[in-house]
Amino acid sequence: MRLRIIQLLEDGEMCVGELIEALGTKPAVTSQQLGLMKDRGVLSCRREGNRVYYRVSNPSVVRVIQCIRDHCEEQG
Repeated sequence: MRLRIIQLLEDGEMCVGELIEALGTKPAVTSQQLGLMKDRGVLSCRREGNRVYYRVSNPSVVRVIQCIRDHCEEQG
């Protein structure tokens, strides 16, 4: 689930509702994972009214995932 969250946020920020819909998960589970990733410095967030938007705060995370993706494509 955490990898999928990173993939969804690679192109920019999304609000929690959009992430829940894209992941097809329960709000509590999604919020828990987002909180863990935020606490570890992977994600950051901002509040706009009653919506919370998340984004990748550490670009190295996206680069690592891209390297893994590239490697898998080469092997496939």
